[in-house]
Amino acid sequence: MMGTSGISICRFRFSVILCLFFLIYYQQIFTIHIGGSLKIYECLLVVLLFLSLPQPAVSDGICFLLFFFFVICPFMGLILYYTEIVNPEGYYYRFPEARQWQRFNPWIAPILICFYDLLNWVGFNTISGSELVYKNQNRLIRVFIFSGVLVILYSFYAHMMVYRFGFPDIIPDFLDSRNARPEHEPRISGFSAEPGTFIFLLAWMLLYLIWKKHLFQNYVRWALILLVLSAIMMTSSSAILALVFAFIFCGFLCASGLVLRRMILSSLLVCSAIFMAKDHPDLHAMRYAFGEKIIYFLSGARHTNDSGAMRHYTSRLGIELLRDYPVFGVGSGNSYFHLWQYEFATETIPTIERISHSMPPQNAHAKILAERGFLGYGFLLAFFFSIVMKFRRKRREGNISSSDFFLGITSSMMFFLMMFSVYPVYSFFLWINTALLNNQLNFCGTVTGDSRNE
Repeated sequence: MMGTSGISICRFRFSVILCLFFLIYYQQIFTIHIGGSLKIYECLLVVLLFLSLPQPAVSDGICFLLFFFFVICPFMGLILYYTEIVNPEGYYYRFPEARQWQRFNPWIAPILICFYDLLNWVGFNTISGSELVYKNQNRLIRVFIFSGVLVILYSFYAHMMVYRFGFPDIIPDFLDSRNARPEHEPRISGFSAEPGTFIFLLAWMLLYLIWKKHLFQNYVRWALILLVLSAIMMTSSSAILALVFAFIFCGFLCASGLVLRRMILSSLLVCSAIFMAKDHPDLHAMRYAFGEKIIYFLSGARHTNDSGAMRHYTSRLGIELLRDYPVFGVGSGNSYFHLWQYEFATETIPTIERISHSMPPQNAHAKILAERGFLGYGFLLAFFFSIVMKFRRKRREGNISSSDFFLGITSSMMFFLMMFSVYPVYSFFLWINTALLNNQLNFCGTVTGDSRNE
């Protein structure tokens, strides 16, 4: 029997998790500056860390794999970095402006990034192993969607009123750490660093609204779907194709008959809309995002005149870094201390966009390979494979519905594909919803009297 104090701790832990799902969108506002920016939801992860100290435990096999990915591999890379790799003199000589930021101090930053990695694992493990989270799963999803709707509405205001008509932004400057303020940004990005990270959260909202039909009344659900789709298109981010391909993959892999035809038709309609929109003379951003940027990202270029070519270029440099440190990499978050040394290692000639003091490989797969080596990337692949197989096993046992199964497979594929565009691996917004799905897999069929606010 759990004592009164134990019940109070569990409820407090759940309250922190509830706040996490609401505040996960607030990535570049309400931050604490300590050399770098400590996000408000990372402060909540610190609380979860202290709550887990009295009884540390690994929730399941998925969390065990991520323990090696987030804790063991970065620690091994950190040892290698400090004993053989660190070169602050060369980095500061190349980028003297980096001296003013503790976040880019070659001696301090690696420890800070390893701490962020630890917080990610603590958050994922805590959510995955909480029975109270399972019993309130739908409540958490509704909070996540509600918070997302608020951010979308703000984004529409910022785009229409601030960017187009010059109205003042409602976010004060002293609370704002965004790279691009709305008065200078033609695309919406919410409170994220850039549209490519905002669309990741929007994609999760869309997946929940499609597969969790019982969360809202039908007319409310369709209104929210249209709202989210509008926001996704207004990001003008090529990362939307990851979501389309995930739907197509899920359709061929899992569905049959009417479901398969609907998924393929929906994907073709989205692709057709993108194809037609990109040639519209007034939609230059759309045409670039779904045309030139993708071509340059996939095939590369002899220049770095645009974002797609730069992403391909930095990904290539990440692979060059991997060749020198293949097993453990250079340490989590440390690639920008070394990427500049490989600036001319490829046939690409840096032109307009160039390597900066804060630029890692702009591709999570290349970044993980460069910073955690083949060992860390192997654990990442094992994580994705294991969670897909876990969904398959639970579906065969009849413990989850077909909608939950399709949600799990589609979101896993979307996550994997969007990592080609989104690269801050130690940011918890990438992992929080997958942790919630893993929680469902851990408790479905084992907890009686499930009352998940259906």
